Amino acid sequence: MLHPKDLSSLADALIQELATQFLAVALMPAQLAGTRCLVKYSYHWDCTFEVPGRRARLLLGAGGYVDTALDIEMPGASGYDSYHIEVHIAPGLESGGLFLPSAASAGSGGSALPAEQVTQDDDVAVVAHAVARYREEPDGPARLLMRLPADGLRRTAAWVTGLTALIFGIVGFLPGILTRLLEQQGSGSALLLGAPAIVISFLNRAGENSIASTLLAPLRGFMWICVAAFSLAAAVIVTHPDEWFMLVFWSAWAGVAAIMCGFILVGYIVSGRRHSG
Repeated sequence: MLHPKDLSSLADALIQELATQFLAVALMPAQLAGTRCLVKYSYHWDCTFEVPGRRARLLLGAGGYVDTALDIEMPGASGYDSYHIEVHIAPGLESGGLFLPSAASAGSGGSALPAEQVTQDDDVAVVAHAVARYREEPDGPARLLMRLPADGLRRTAAWVTGLTALIFGIVGFLPGILTRLLEQQGSGSALLLGAPAIVISFLNRAGENSIASTLLAPLRGFMWICVAAFSLAAAVIVTHPDEWFMLVFWSAWAGVAAIMCGFILVGYIVSGRRHSG
């Protein structure tokens, strides 16, 4: 057993060629001789996940405004009665569709040959499956569209940002609340404000694979901002600040949390209309 980094460039090229051009041999029961059988095999794809306009695209994808595409190479796709590709979506995500490309161009200046018997998969699910029959090699990779489901971390982030905006808004704008909080400065108020930060930190723990973690990063960022808001509030309340500073402090954080919550909620509306249409 060798580590891939220990292979020479020649050995790596030979293995790549073998994986692309090898002949599959499978043992079948003798009673099935002469009948058509389907041989199914799978291997690991080393997919490169690159998002054009990365930061803005990831932010919009996390909010549900757009889908994020993952390109999957299709080596040796031609010459089969049917070419199947199936993708099991990582936990925390769902498929927005799996789409296969056209066949390669027929010579220089030729138009793309259509793939025969193409069955695209545009269903929202956790497993995407598409089928095609190629006379020529396809002119590009398959494209998997990924999106965040309405529940999961997306819903959790909406609740966290909404409650943060509500709490900071109540303290910052309702008369008498801020004055009373300042009169009762001490460890009790600090602990009361620090408790939500601890709870949100536990809710924001990551446990996904790298692709899901990348797509969920903006929502986790929103929740860490809420953690920072409660942590700073717990620290500020024991420093005997002026009332005008506390008014600006609580109002500003209420506005930031409201913007984040509004971004997520509008994303629910946009994604609902886009998917239903």
